[in-house]
Amino acid sequence: MKIQKTDIDQLNTTLTIEIEKDDYLPKFNEDLKKYKGQAAIKGFRKGKTPAGFIKKMYGKGILAEAVNESLQKGLFDYIKDQDLNVLGDPLPSESQEMLDFDALDLKSYTFKFDLGLSPDITVKGADASDSYTHYDIELTDAIVTEELDVARKRQGSQDEVEENIEEKDILKINGVELENGKVKEGGHHTDFTLMVDLIAEEKMMKDVLKLKKGDSFDFDIYNLEKDKDETHVKKYLLNLGDDEEKEIGNDFRGTIEKVLRLKPAEMDQAFFDGYFGPDKVKSEAEAKDKVKEEIGKYYKTQVDSYMYRDIMENLIKSNDMALPEPFLKRWLITTNEKLTEEQLDKEFPEFVKNLKWTL
Repeated sequence: MKIQKTDIDQLNTTLTIEIEKDDYLPKFNEDLKKYKGQAAIKGFRKGKTPAGFIKKMYGKGILAEAVNESLQKGLFDYIKDQDLNVLGDPLPSESQEMLDFDALDLKSYTFKFDLGLSPDITVKGADASDSYTHYDIELTDAIVTEELDVARKRQGSQDEVEENIEEKDILKINGVELENGKVKEGGHHTDFTLMVDLIAEEKMMKDVLKLKKGDSFDFDIYNLEKDKDETHVKKYLLNLGDDEEKEIGNDFRGTIEKVLRLKPAEMDQAFFDGYFGPDKVKSEAEAKDKVKEEIGKYYKTQVDSYMYRDIMENLIKSNDMALPEPFLKRWLITTNEKLTEEQLDKEFPEFVKNLKWTL
C-alpha cells in the first residue's frame, strides 16, 4: 500500500492511498471461498457452485468489502503512526474519482481523503502569573429568614376565615353563567378556587378585597386570572373535560363560598422535624444556621461556576486559534443526515467555541 500526504496548508491535508492487488487479494479470496461454501444457489448443490459463477454474481460486493477493509486499516494506521492530530473524521476528497469494482479484473485502486488538522497550541493564561476572581458568599439574615418563611408556608395550613379578604387569600368560588347581566336560564355552573393576587384586573382585585364570604361579583371568566390561556380556563375554571364541547359565554357571577388563608407553621419541633428531618434541629437558632449552611452550598456552586466560566472565556480569548472551518462544516453536514445548512449556519459558532475549549 502506498500513501502520499499532500499538505494544502497547516490545517488541511490530503492523503492519496493506492491499494494494490496484493493488499486486498488474501481477504478477497478468503471471503470468496467462505461465500462459496455457504451459498445455496438453485441448480447447484450447496458449496459446489463454481467460483467463476460466484465471482460473476457476487464478486463486486465481496471485492468492495475486501478493498474497503484494507483501506480503512491502512488509513487509520497511517494517521496513528504519523501522529496526525485530526479533527473530525477523514472525508473522501471532493476530487475523488468514481471507482468500478470488477471481480473478474483485479487491479490497484486509488483513494483520496481530506483531513482537517488541529492547530499547534501553546496555552496562554494558565500559568502562575495568571489570576482569576473567586467570590466570597455573604448571606444576610434577611435571606435566611425569607427561606424559613417560605418553608413555614409550605408546611402551614389553610384556615377558613370570616373577616375581610386579604391579597394572599384563596377564594372558593361558585360561578354561574350570565346573559345580559342576569343569570342565564340553563346556563353553565362551575366551582373553582381563585387566588386573589392572581386576579388580572387591578380594579377588580381592589373591589374583591372589599368583599367578604357570601358576597358576589361579576367577571369575564376568560380574563379573570393573569396569564392564563383558554385551555386553562376550560379545564380549571369551567371544569370541562378534555374532549367536552359546550357553548358557554364569557360573563359569570361568582359567589364567595369560602375564604381560605394560609397560616404558616409555628417555629416548633414539629416544623423542624418536617423540614430538616427528625431531631436534626432543636431550636430557631439551629434552624437558621442549618438554612445558612444549605444556602451557602448552593451559592458556593454558583460562584465556582462563575469562576470556571470566567477562566474558559479568558482562555479562549487569550488563545485565539485558526481552525479548518470549511472542512469542519463539510464534516458536520456529511455525518449528520438531519442537519440542514440553515441549522449549521446558526449553530456553527457555538460548535467552534466548544471545539476551541476542548483543544
